[in-house]
Amino acid sequence: MATTHKSSISGKPYEGFGNNAWPFSGRCSDEDNFLYVLPARFNNWTPGLVKRLGGNKKAAAFIDEHCSRTREQRLADYHREQEIIAKARAEYEAERATA
Repeated sequence: MATTHKSSISGKPYEGFGNNAWPFSGRCSDEDNFLYVLPARFNNWTPGLVKRLGGNKKAAAFIDEHCSRTREQRLADYHREQEIIAKARAEYEAERATA
């Protein structure tokens, strides 16, 4: 049985190990990692900047407001990526089963 945790960015529950949320504090879900952590890292954010923006939730809102792609577009990208990964995993498992 997977352990449920709470994302330090959105507060939404997630299962499993989660992700290091640096430059945000704590740990986060895969979705929050894709939507907030990766864009922050690509733009060389530091924990100090997150703190100056008002903490995890306000910094995430800043990304939603100023990102060239909307949150909905980034979320659609995330779900599309998850489908591709699931398909590749299923194909790999099928090949492995027949080998």
